[in-house]
Amino acid sequence: MPDGKNLTHPFLILSCEAARAQEPGYYYGIMMTGSVHRDRYSFPVSKEMFEGPLQKESTHLRLYIISSFRENRINGLVTRMMKRDFQRVLDEIKNFVLVADSD
Repeated sequence: MPDGKNLTHPFLILSCEAARAQEPGYYYGIMMTGSVHRDRYSFPVSKEMFEGPLQKESTHLRLYIISSFRENRINGLVTRMMKRDFQRVLDEIKNFVLVADSD
Protein backbone atom coordinates (compact mmCIF):
# COMPACT_ATOMS: atom_id res chain seq x y z
CA MET A 1 0.00 0.00 0.00
CA PRO A 2 1.19 3.54 -0.63
CA ASP A 3 1.05 4.36 3.08
CA GLY A 4 3.30 1.40 3.92
CA LYS A 5 0.59 -0.73 5.53
CA ASN A 6 0.11 -4.38 4.64
CA LEU A 7 -3.35 -5.71 3.88
CA THR A 8 -4.21 -9.29 4.71
CA HIS A 9 -6.25 -11.12 2.10
CA PRO A 10 -7.28 -14.72 1.89
CA PHE A 11 -5.79 -16.64 -1.04
CA LEU A 12 -6.65 -19.91 -2.67
CA ILE A 13 -3.32 -21.73 -2.78
CA LEU A 14 -2.60 -23.28 -6.18
CA SER A 15 0.82 -24.76 -5.41
CA CYS A 16 1.28 -28.50 -5.47
CA GLU A 17 4.12 -30.47 -3.89
CA ALA A 18 6.06 -30.55 -7.19
CA ALA A 19 5.90 -26.75 -7.51
CA ARG A 20 6.98 -26.30 -3.91
CA ALA A 21 9.94 -28.64 -4.51
CA GLN A 22 11.09 -26.28 -7.29
CA GLU A 23 10.75 -23.21 -5.06
CA PRO A 24 11.07 -24.38 -1.43
CA GLY A 25 9.27 -22.13 1.03
CA TYR A 26 7.14 -20.43 -1.65
CA TYR A 27 3.48 -20.84 -2.51
CA TYR A 28 1.42 -19.56 -5.42
CA GLY A 29 -2.20 -18.53 -5.10
CA ILE A 30 -5.07 -16.36 -6.29
CA MET A 31 -6.75 -13.70 -4.22
CA MET A 32 -10.17 -14.20 -2.67
CA THR A 33 -12.28 -11.13 -2.05
CA GLY A 34 -15.65 -10.16 -0.69
CA SER A 35 -15.76 -6.99 -2.80
CA VAL A 36 -19.02 -6.30 -4.60
CA HIS A 37 -17.08 -5.30 -7.73
CA ARG A 38 -17.02 -8.16 -10.20
CA ASP A 39 -15.41 -8.27 -13.59
CA ARG A 40 -14.84 -10.68 -16.46
CA TYR A 41 -12.10 -12.49 -14.56
CA SER A 42 -13.88 -12.95 -11.24
CA PHE A 43 -14.95 -16.47 -10.31
CA PRO A 44 -17.83 -16.63 -7.82
CA VAL A 45 -17.51 -19.19 -5.04
CA SER A 46 -20.04 -20.47 -2.53
CA LYS A 47 -19.80 -22.24 0.81
CA GLU A 48 -20.81 -25.52 -0.86
CA MET A 49 -17.51 -25.48 -2.76
CA PHE A 50 -15.48 -25.76 0.46
CA GLU A 51 -15.04 -28.25 3.26
CA GLY A 52 -15.67 -25.60 5.91
CA PRO A 53 -17.18 -22.11 6.23
CA LEU A 54 -15.88 -19.07 4.37
CA GLN A 55 -15.05 -15.84 6.16
CA LYS A 56 -17.57 -13.87 4.09
CA GLU A 57 -20.90 -14.85 2.59
CA SER A 58 -20.31 -13.24 -0.81
CA THR A 59 -16.91 -14.26 -2.10
CA HIS A 60 -15.18 -14.60 -5.42
CA LEU A 61 -11.70 -15.26 -6.75
CA ARG A 62 -9.70 -12.76 -8.78
CA LEU A 63 -8.33 -15.14 -11.39
CA TYR A 64 -5.78 -12.62 -12.68
CA ILE A 65 -4.21 -11.86 -9.29
CA ILE A 66 -1.78 -14.74 -9.10
CA SER A 67 0.87 -14.12 -6.47
CA SER A 68 3.82 -15.87 -4.95
CA PHE A 69 4.50 -15.59 -1.25
CA ARG A 70 6.69 -17.16 1.38
CA GLU A 71 5.34 -19.78 3.72
CA ASN A 72 5.93 -17.51 6.72
CA ARG A 73 3.42 -15.01 5.25
CA ILE A 74 0.57 -17.52 5.54
CA ASN A 75 -1.52 -16.78 8.64
CA GLY A 76 -3.27 -20.14 8.66
CA LEU A 77 -5.61 -22.47 6.87
CA VAL A 78 -9.22 -21.28 6.73
CA THR A 79 -10.74 -24.12 4.72
CA ARG A 80 -10.11 -26.37 1.71
CA MET A 81 -11.83 -26.23 -1.67
CA MET A 82 -13.48 -29.39 -2.95
CA LYS A 83 -11.38 -31.11 -5.62
CA ARG A 84 -14.01 -30.84 -8.40
CA ASP A 85 -14.41 -27.10 -7.78
CA PHE A 86 -10.66 -26.57 -7.57
CA GLN A 87 -10.34 -28.14 -11.02
CA ARG A 88 -13.00 -25.72 -12.33
CA VAL A 89 -10.95 -22.80 -10.98
CA LEU A 90 -7.80 -24.12 -12.67
CA ASP A 91 -9.72 -24.52 -15.95
CA GLU A 92 -11.02 -20.94 -15.69
CA ILE A 93 -7.50 -19.61 -15.11
CA LYS A 94 -6.22 -21.55 -18.09
CA ASN A 95 -9.08 -20.59 -20.43
CA PHE A 96 -9.64 -16.95 -19.52
CA VAL A 97 -6.34 -15.69 -18.17
CA LEU A 98 -3.46 -17.74 -19.61
CA VAL A 99 -4.86 -18.35 -23.10
CA ALA A 100 -4.85 -15.29 -25.36
CA ASP A 101 -8.07 -14.21 -27.05
CA SER A 102 -8.28 -15.24 -30.68
CA ASP A 103 -9.97 -11.95 -31.67
